[in-house]
Amino acid sequence: MPYSNPLRPSGVPGGSDVGEMRSLTILYAEDEVLVAMCVIEALEDRGHSVHHLPTGDAAAAEIGHLSYDVLLTDLRMPGNINGLDLIALSREASPSVPVILISGTPPQNMRRDEVTAVLEKPCTLQDVIGTIERVASAASVAA
Repeated sequence: MPYSNPLRPSGVPGGSDVGEMRSLTILYAEDEVLVAMCVIEALEDRGHSVHHLPTGDAAAAEIGHLSYDVLLTDLRMPGNINGLDLIALSREASPSVPVILISGTPPQNMRRDEVTAVLEKPCTLQDVIGTIERVASAASVAA
């Protein structure tokens, strides 16, 4: 029986079809280390570059200094800046960059135009990768 990497989502081979999608730079704010490790490995297997920061505060410090194609952020993180604050900062600095909120409890009062997509935990790696690549592709077509 062939070895199956549990961190690599099925149907998303590592490296064999990366040419279908341009390499993306993803700013990823997530405090859950094991979740972040799985997502990072899967995205890097697809040829993307991931700048992971474990708090909203750390990610906020990078927003004005780092060029990124997609912001992927958790809602609740330790520190003074949460995912919604981070989204507002990103929209202010780079209004055209797609923003994906990933959370176990998405806010009910959030305006739809604040984010490009919302993923509710638990979700699969396929959901995360597919959403990132879909919103980045749509943003590049619209540009």
